[in-house]
Amino acid sequence: MRLPQKQITQIGDHCLSAYPKEAVGVVIGPEGTSAQDKVVPCDNALDELHDPRPSPQRAETGFAIAPDRLLELDAECRARGWRIKLIYHSHPDGDARFSTADLSEALAHDGTPLHPHVISMVVAVRQGAVVGHAFYRWDAERQDFVAL
Repeated sequence: MRLPQKQITQIGDHCLSAYPKEAVGVVIGPEGTSAQDKVVPCDNALDELHDPRPSPQRAETGFAIAPDRLLELDAECRARGWRIKLIYHSHPDGDARFSTADLSEALAHDGTPLHPHVISMVVAVRQGAVVGHAFYRWDAERQDFVAL
């Protein structure tokens, strides 16, 4: 997948501003063209949504977009005839790879992807700098996310 440098910079800036927590956001736009695509940074709502008792995962090590925000984004896309094309998140002091935790968050309880046609982007942020990014997509044949 190719993103214009302007969008990569916007995403990187958001990831840096969220550090040391994970950043999360989306890219929305019309099918078939990237000319109108829009980067939409979202708040990482994991700390507000997550009960820490069963698992200690927090916004420093995970991400979540609030359900109400997802509904707003879906409504905006429907009104414009657009779709969510990409979900991005950062790995503070980590690598730009799709982790085991990312996989578990991207799949429903039955093992099917929650967003099978949406590209995932992972951004590595270390010590105040974006050091890399990678894109992943769901491969139905392999039943796994694969690097693009």
